[in-house]
Amino acid sequence: MNFYHMQLHPNNSEGWKREDILKILDYGYIGLDKDNQCVNEFKNSKIGDFVLVRHKGPLALVKITGDYEELTEDTNEDPEYLWFNAAKKIEIISTDIEKFKQPFYEEYKKEWKDDIYAATTFQPASKWDFIKYVMKKCNIEINEKFIDKLKNTLIYNGNLVLSGAPGTGKTFLSQLIAKRLLELKEDDEITKDGPIRFVQFHPSYDYTDFVEGLRPVKNDKSNEIKFERQDGIFKEFCKKAKDNPNCKFVFIIDEINRGDLSKIFGEVFFSIDPDYRGHAGRVLTQYQNLIPKDDVFHDGFFVPQNVYILATMNDIDRSIESMDLAIRRRFTFIDVPVLEKNQNGYQVSAGQDFILRSTFSEEKDYNEVVKRFTCLNNKIIEFSGLGADYQIGAAYFKNIVKDDNGQLNFDELWNYRLKPLLKEYLRGRKEREKWLEVFKAAYDGTQNSVSD
Repeated sequence: MNFYHMQLHPNNSEGWKREDILKILDYGYIGLDKDNQCVNEFKNSKIGDFVLVRHKGPLALVKITGDYEELTEDTNEDPEYLWFNAAKKIEIISTDIEKFKQPFYEEYKKEWKDDIYAATTFQPASKWDFIKYVMKKCNIEINEKFIDKLKNTLIYNGNLVLSGAPGTGKTFLSQLIAKRLLELKEDDEITKDGPIRFVQFHPSYDYTDFVEGLRPVKNDKSNEIKFERQDGIFKEFCKKAKDNPNCKFVFIIDEINRGDLSKIFGEVFFSIDPDYRGHAGRVLTQYQNLIPKDDVFHDGFFVPQNVYILATMNDIDRSIESMDLAIRRRFTFIDVPVLEKNQNGYQVSAGQDFILRSTFSEEKDYNEVVKRFTCLNNKIIEFSGLGADYQIGAAYFKNIVKDDNGQLNFDELWNYRLKPLLKEYLRGRKEREKWLEVFKAAYDGTQNSVSD
């Protein structure tokens, strides 16, 4: 996506007020006169791009939602406001922009006036700190294309595994994707009664927890203990989905490769296959003879068509080596890389950029974090004893605190988060201390090298 500034100046705009411009935006369009010198730039803007609209100062943030079209006298219904004849459909994101201006100036201690009040009618935002600042205030995340790609892959395939190095934000992204799919707000809580269910696998997790099993139940009157068949978390979730066929449900499995999948899924492993969703994947479970006739799965269990399974997997944790072969055919795997290789070498990936940009609203902080993040991980990739699987994800950088001078405390992050992790990765190596110095030098941006 791209970011633009636009100065709306209708004919005889001297007498126009800010509320007059807002009325124009309420029609759901922004546009130019076809003779405007910036019309080609306007045509090149894409659906999904953001535009900061100005009229005697920042006025509104809008998102382009429709392609370029030329308006005629027939389609230009209200000449008082729709004075332009080259338009794009828009969605208003916020009209409270003016109140963000002064705090922004105070925070950056700089004069951004020339960029915000740019004279050109429509232009790319060369310094888009202010737009990003407003988006942060409006709780709008950038790098939407990356999230949309993951969401659409889940919709198309039914089952999706996000894999990657530690700290790449896989758990955070899985919950965000689920909420986007269900059109929920990002700050909505995940509850046990809602359309999203979250579970984390571990070595002790089994079929009884996941599908069904015999569980001890105490009789309140006699205080006797007996065993009854009870649904596991996944079967219970599928019942809710079957009762609400017009709604989508997302089941999130965190750290899927830390569990013994054969022990957890049992015969249900067949039913989770995207090709066998619904009645086609009906199976008889281990305790089928104990299921009452009024149970929706009395004739066999199946995964409803409106259930999506989203899982995460840590590339380094190989506690269950055969896991990949068992689920490869049933899940689509998408790697969440730390760095991606292009013609300029390894650069921060879209997923990590999404996390970093959503964390650091100040451009100078973002740039410094990206520099250290990229240099450190490039050095880890170069080291033959570790490699790409041991890169350090953006989540490790999310909790950097600021010192008394308002500067990010990178030394504290290194001493208490990054160095201990790298020491563990290098355990048993003779050159461990030397390589820690190399990694620290890369992190600090100074030159250092040692042969491995």
